[in-house]
Order: sequence, then C-alpha cells, then structure tokens
Amino acid sequence: FRTAVTGIDAASFMARERVRPAEARSAVAQALRGRLLVGHALWNDLSALQLRHPKDMMRDTALETSLRPPWRPVLLPSLSLLVSYWFNETMHAAGVVHDSVQDAVAALRLYHLMETGLPDQPGWREEARQRVHG
Repeated sequence: FRTAVTGIDAASFMARERVRPAEARSAVAQALRGRLLVGHALWNDLSALQLRHPKDMMRDTALETSLRPPWRPVLLPSLSLLVSYWFNETMHAAGVVHDSVQDAVAALRLYHLMETGLPDQPGWREEARQRVHG
C-alpha cells in the first residue's frame, strides 16, 4: 500500500468504496481531454494510469529547467527541493503522511511562477513568494 506515501493501509483500503482501474482510467482520460495538465514528474502518474497526454498540453515542473536551482542545473529536482528553493517552505515533514493535494498545489504555484517569468534579480524569490501568498 506504500502507506508512508499514500496514507492508505489495508484497513482504510477495505473500508472505502473502490472503482475498477478501467473506470478510473476512463474518468481521468475524459477529464483531461483538451485540457492543460500541470504537475511534477507527470510521467509517473500517467504511467500508473496507463494514459497518454499530448506533450504540448503538459507543464511538468520536474522538467522545467528554468525552475532548477543554480547548483543543480542538470539533475531532475524533487518537488520538495523546488518548493524549498522558490518559496522557502518545507514539504512533507518527517512523520507526516504524504499529501497529494499539497503536491498538486505546489506544482500549480511553480507553474504560476513559470508563466509570470523568473527574473534573476536579487530579492525576486521573496517578491514571488509575496505575490503567490498575497
């Protein structure tokens, strides 16, 4: 169940209503049709669902080189690293169950930064943080 990652254990899995994989795949495919897909390391999610999505309709923060910290220009960054670098925030505290909604929100915040531009002037990260948090 990968409980540390999903928060799901055998008891909670058995207690919930389940959807067959084919139904889930169909529902997700329909929801994505014609829409921009934003996330981090999207290939993992699409692979798990056995789905494809047009590359021009995806924005993957893991692959966006302009988001990478200067000391890591080639290696794929984790979502936690990007959130720490751009927003000076910590994700997934030790002992806390992984939160997929938190991941989705973080990827959308990073996408917003990509769309509004990433100037490399001093203090810009703090300004960006202010814009995102209001």
